[in-house]
Formats: sequence, C-alpha cells, structure tokens
Amino acid sequence: MPISGIVVRLKNANSAEALRAWIVPRGGLSFGVQRDAVLAAVVDAPDYATHDHLLSSLRDAPDVCAVDIVFHDFSDVNEFVKLPARQRNTR
Repeated sequence: MPISGIVVRLKNANSAEALRAWIVPRGGLSFGVQRDAVLAAVVDAPDYATHDHLLSSLRDAPDVCAVDIVFHDFSDVNEFVKLPARQRNTR
C-alpha cells in the first residue's frame, strides 16, 4: 500500500475548505495541519496507479500551486505496471 506524506501549497488560505470538499470524496487522502496557505496531508492508496492518479488530481485541482512530496513508503508494493513518474521541479 503506497503511502506518502505531502505538503499542499494553495494560492490562498481561504481555498483550503473548497479543496477538502473537492478531494476528500475521492478517498485516499487525509489532511492534517493547515498553516496559512499550506496544508499537510497523507496519501494512503491501495496501489501505485491509484496513488499516482490521486497526486495528479490534487496537483491539477483549482487553487493548488504545488504539491511537495516529503516522504514515500512503497515498501510493500511488489509490482509496478509502470515505473513511478520522475518529474523535475517545474517552478
């Protein structure tokens, strides 16, 4: 089960509730502490494809400036249909 600790950077602090309402029904994401326009969160997905899709959806969400991955644990994932994406910093 892939698990990642992430930091979500928003355009403004007021958009946090809208993001939670938009993403939480999709499942696999738990939000933690919010500080200004920055949210801590955890992605907990049943497989790599779901994990990757959730991160992509979050990255493309309205009002999201960036998603920083600060921790990955793929230790119990034995097979990957495709290799994990390797993206360079695009800021």
